[in-house]
Amino acid sequence: MEIKIGEQRKFMMRWVNMIDRCDNPDNSMYHRYGGRGITVCSDWYDFFKYLKDLPSGYFHKAELDRTDNNGNYDPSNVRWATKQQNCANREVSRIIEFNGVSQCASGWARHIGINISSLIERMDNWSLEDALTMPKGTRLHNRWDGHIKAEKKPKKLLNLYEYNDKKYTMIELSRLCGIPARLLRKRINERKWLVKRAVETKLPS
Repeated sequence: MEIKIGEQRKFMMRWVNMIDRCDNPDNSMYHRYGGRGITVCSDWYDFFKYLKDLPSGYFHKAELDRTDNNGNYDPSNVRWATKQQNCANREVSRIIEFNGVSQCASGWARHIGINISSLIERMDNWSLEDALTMPKGTRLHNRWDGHIKAEKKPKKLLNLYEYNDKKYTMIELSRLCGIPARLLRKRINERKWLVKRAVETKLPS
């Protein structure tokens, strides 16, 4: 791939960060890369070979995304993607362990027979056991059927968060800003960030 001379510094910083995430245990993102066994191919320790091997089709604000999120950084496993696509790829490919079985979210979705977006929404709002065992078509409120207090409406299950004078569910906020719902929930509920800060603080590149 050919890049303009003025852009070399930007690509070099991305290259340095890529290697640091995979090789440096002190890097804050190491647990998601080198800590999971993600490596950089030997040729790409040479910056100019790295540039030469980058795929065509680069566009403004494109991010280098690994096609297989569990695979390594090498010419056969990278593509240019938007930030939203990059985040979605990480979410779909993350490893989930349940009852002694470990597989990626997309694998669990196939096992249950539902699409990946439905599974992610389940995991954002249900317990992990319910998300991975309830059959296709199950709605969370069905568990209230036959309850001794069935005459009362079940409590509201989805919290709404106000942002720019509108109210959103966590999933809707995630789609709006391109940040995984799990991270948004951690920022808002655990770290006690304001919704505006949680939504507008971008992910590290």
